[in-house]
Amino acid sequence: MLSDTARKLLMIMRHCSVHHGYMPTLEVLETKSGRTLEKIRAGLQELAEDNYILWEFGKPPESAVVVEGWE
Repeated sequence: MLSDTARKLLMIMRHCSVHHGYMPTLEVLETKSGRTLEKIRAGLQELAEDNYILWEFGKPPESAVVVEGWE
């Protein structure tokens, strides 16, 4: 089960990619989620480990690809 931060990040990332055609930047994730950069990085890592996104730690979140969206 995803943490609240990871779930929120996934929802934001999926919305941006589907409705706007781009992945959000770290700054956009920070603004829209209300989370700190440290929590965002941990949430992105959790999503990557659980195979919800394809993303390499240390790369910008814009390089991520959503594999499985949250319904």
